[in-house]
Amino acid sequence: MTDGEDLGGAYAATLSRTKTQPRRRSKISVDVLMWVSHAERPLPVNELRHALGVEGSINLDIRNIPAIKTLFACSLGLITVKKPSPTFWLVHYTLDEYPPP
Repeated sequence: MTDGEDLGGAYAATLSRTKTQPRRRSKISVDVLMWVSHAERPLPVNELRHALGVEGSINLDIRNIPAIKTLFACSLGLITVKKPSPTFWLVHYTLDEYPPP
């Protein structure tokens, strides 16, 4: 956060960068952030990966299950994993309060 940029500005810049990624990576980013921010409970790593692998209403295609590394790369630092039971979280609670673009 240089040049006096506030936290909201940093989130806006990062979210803007997620949209400039190739289409598939941008979609993964949006999907990950939506799942993590709207989940009623912390999402275990593999549960989120499998949710992202579903196309349509019920079809799970194991070829569509993204690697953890891919989820992190597409989300540009906006998510993190908490241990001991690996679950995805937003990188900071204020991101959950950030208004959508």
